[in-house]
Amino acid sequence: MKAGAYNCGVTEDQFDESLLALRAEVEERWRTSQGTPPPIVYHYTSGAALKGIVGSGRLWATVTSELNDMSELLRATEVLKGTLNRHAKAAALPEYQVLFPPQVTEFDYPRSDLATTFVASLSGTEDDLPQWSMYADSFRGVALGFDSKSLLALDAGEDISQPLGFFAMSYSQTDQEAFFDWLVTRWEREASAAAARDLRRADNPILYMAHWFGNLAVGALSVLARMKSHHFRHENEWRLAHLHTRGHADCRVHSGHGVKTHVDLDLTQLTDSLPLVSIWLAPGVANDESEAVVRKFLNDRGYGHVPIKRSEIPLRGTPQALAF
Repeated sequence: MKAGAYNCGVTEDQFDESLLALRAEVEERWRTSQGTPPPIVYHYTSGAALKGIVGSGRLWATVTSELNDMSELLRATEVLKGTLNRHAKAAALPEYQVLFPPQVTEFDYPRSDLATTFVASLSGTEDDLPQWSMYADSFRGVALGFDSKSLLALDAGEDISQPLGFFAMSYSQTDQEAFFDWLVTRWEREASAAAARDLRRADNPILYMAHWFGNLAVGALSVLARMKSHHFRHENEWRLAHLHTRGHADCRVHSGHGVKTHVDLDLTQLTDSLPLVSIWLAPGVANDESEAVVRKFLNDRGYGHVPIKRSEIPLRGTPQALAF
């Protein structure tokens, strides 16, 4: 991911050098820690959603505050705050102590008026029983397989209208604490040196320190949506993400009428087609009739080359036709 990350409508010249460097290091460290994604990642969903995704070339990304794990961002924020409080207690020199007022250690980092993150969930696990049950219309849906290299290319894309991030989730609290410890250490080293050098000469010391705090907040915000409870580890989740920061939300947000707040992620920005490499039929619809319906639909929309696979999970009952 480029240093400008996955903000909508934000260009690199709108960030100062120190923030750009911090964000670039955050992305590089996360890339290194997450390793290489599996060749294919899967989006478990309904037959109706398959029609919408393939028909539009877009994937629904839900605002993080409305995800199934209702404590997700709150939990990651508490890990961050714990790290900040440990660093505050260890701060011995004045230039370090000034970095950790209550406004920093107790700040509401995922505040929606500052920034909003939208995510689409994918999995590195194919034909997975729990995900067929939870996300694919109770065993009657599909799983769309996307090419990971193409998603990485979207992540790295410089000249696309809707920047996207593609990354693995962290489920280990130990790893999460270690990442935040590195982030806070990296930030306080630079901010404390700047405070020792320039704070007394600043025209407005409060605004000067707010600037440095802003760097920390942006760096933290970019990783909060990458951390989940260990209870979700089985999902082997990779995410596509899009971030709206205050004053820079260029793409349309959909809400109301009984649907979750979301944006549509354009996955065709580099090639004019979806990086779709397979379609799996869930256990409850793994039959000839469902395959014929999906095959005709794919053929009609230029995806006739995409193979259709059937779940091999044995479930009781007669498979139904896919609701399409």
